[in-house]
Amino acid sequence: MKRFPCPKCHEESIPLKDKYLAAIWMSVHCPRCGTRLCAHPLLMTLLYFVYFWIAATCIFLAAAWSSWVPLLVMLALWLLVDLASIAWMPLRAMRPRGG
Repeated sequence: MKRFPCPKCHEESIPLKDKYLAAIWMSVHCPRCGTRLCAHPLLMTLLYFVYFWIAATCIFLAAAWSSWVPLLVMLALWLLVDLASIAWMPLRAMRPRGG
């Protein structure tokens, strides 16, 4: 299974599941060094704008055309954006809690 590098210890120790969770605004921990990690917040904001734009456009087209095809296109585009966010979204080390 593919692993992603930790920005703190630089070991490829972040599993795919944790990388996906980080891409949906959750913090995760590096199994090697224990650092709290999150996806880059500014890029996450841009990513969620893309999600909203895809949804708004496809729902509008589905209503205008009275067709289910734009909704299927929306599903495919969301899956592509999810895959891109997992592959290219950089992780950032967070400050320790209470420290």
